[in-house]
Amino acid sequence: MYVPETSFDDAEKMEPISGVTLVNKDRKRIKCSVCKTAKGAVVQCDHPGCKMSWHPLCGIEEVIHAVKMRVTLIFDSCCVFPVFARGNG
Repeated sequence: MYVPETSFDDAEKMEPISGVTLVNKDRKRIKCSVCKTAKGAVVQCDHPGCKMSWHPLCGIEEVIHAVKMRVTLIFDSCCVFPVFARGNG
């Protein structure tokens, strides 16, 4: 599961999700590096010094968008970033 406090009760069916109430409230105040909003819980890169965070679906959508646009993905020490921000390319 993407958010450490949560898990699937049935891993094969990937449902239901438990532990949602255990998600740290501070996680919900962190701005997503992709959509730039602080709505919902984000996951954070665990590389020392990296401040990247994203909603799991935003991260997946951003990579899918980059692949569809045939954008080269670059590695910046720990995270994969499209070479342009959405809407600017």
